[in-house]
Amino acid sequence: MSGLFPFLPVFVDLAGRAAVLLSGGPELAPIARRLLDAGAGVTAVGREMSPAMTELAPSMRLLRRHWRPLDMTGAALVVAGANETRPARARAAAKAAGAIFTMPGASARSEVIFGAAATWGPVAIGVTASGLAPGLGEAMARRLEAAVPPSYAGFLAAAARLRAVIDRDIPDQENRDAFWRAAAAEAFDARPDDDGGWDAWLKARLCSP
Repeated sequence: MSGLFPFLPVFVDLAGRAAVLLSGGPELAPIARRLLDAGAGVTAVGREMSPAMTELAPSMRLLRRHWRPLDMTGAALVVAGANETRPARARAAAKAAGAIFTMPGASARSEVIFGAAATWGPVAIGVTASGLAPGLGEAMARRLEAAVPPSYAGFLAAAARLRAVIDRDIPDQENRDAFWRAAAAEAFDARPDDDGGWDAWLKARLCSP
């Protein structure tokens, strides 16, 4: 991994977990929406609440005051706003609560950074542009999605359906990995008639010498 990007790409399951935003500013509203979409229980704490944030209520809780360390109790993720005046204290409070801390736009103070995702059914590629304009990562993710043919979703669905069969028929891990790498590459140019055609396509590859 390049020293210019010292973060490990991971995907975090926040469904049913708490996330706390230490600002009611508009810059955190897109993050609040993404957290809600991920199934997190979101609370924003700030003396002022922007219209972009208030329109998300009652899907999320709004506390119109300065944040307190107790606000982070039970949180899995704490996000500080760009105008946070006590970032070191906020990070320490998040750490004491056992939460991950991030401050978008200040990667030196963050334990994680947000990114966009290019998705195809069960497959996702995370894209971020650390230290650059947030829209760059989103634009790159959309370009990656557009580079993959729509038919590829059918291949992914067939791969999920036939995984157990292929695991059984190719018991050696190295050979099985090689099979999937080759199939995934060739599927970009293959065009079976329908989703069922992808099952037949994979089975034919399985039977090939």
